Amino acid sequence: MTLTNSKFHYYNVSASFIYGFLMVLPALALYEIMGIFLYHDRPVHVRNGIDVLINRWLFAWGPSGNLIIGFGLAMIIGGLGIKYRKTLAGGLRSVYFGVMALESMAWATLFLVLSALTIPKMLALPSQGNFAELLYLSLGAGIFEEFLFRFILVSGLFYLFNRVFRETKFRAALAAVLISGLVFSIFHYLGYFGEAFRWRSFTYRFVSGVFLSILFLKRGFGITAYTHIFYDVILVSMPVILN
Repeated sequence: MTLTNSKFHYYNVSASFIYGFLMVLPALALYEIMGIFLYHDRPVHVRNGIDVLINRWLFAWGPSGNLIIGFGLAMIIGGLGIKYRKTLAGGLRSVYFGVMALESMAWATLFLVLSALTIPKMLALPSQGNFAELLYLSLGAGIFEEFLFRFILVSGLFYLFNRVFRETKFRAALAAVLISGLVFSIFHYLGYFGEAFRWRSFTYRFVSGVFLSILFLKRGFGITAYTHIFYDVILVSMPVILN
């Protein structure tokens, strides 16, 4: 099956970026709904670490802070729509979303297999918490960590090295991938809930960050976010399946 829509071929960077942002919206809605369902009667609401940082930053803006994410997301989607309005003239095709989800699952499975072959003990998620809570945190990790470390950081670094420092696209991409992977790994050891530093876990997360950064540059935000989500979901589901 060849997924074509006039000039808009599925395996196309423009397609993966445009459809990617739309694809993430249901996951974001599910994350918020699960948060309300899991913690409506608890004084403490567990959330993804990046989500907490974003919410703290928004809180500093006062009552209108929560509008910033919605406005920013609308600007991003609107900007992409304007930029690629000619290629989207034929309309959105729902089959694209299904194929992107399958592609994300394939990338997640591939990385999981490679991790299992190279690292005896996988290190993606904490073992504490019930299954529903771990699924909830998996959604948060895929959405917010990819938004910060890939969409913002990788894109910003690539622009900095390519446009400001006038490096070639290859060198700019290489620098963006390596630096973002390093920052992604270091983040897991910072703050009150940070883990104890170990070289093996640091290296594992650095490699994971590099893998996801390359995937982001090639396939866009949506596929990268869902690859992260599916990887974590498979990982937290394994004990349930095995037991």
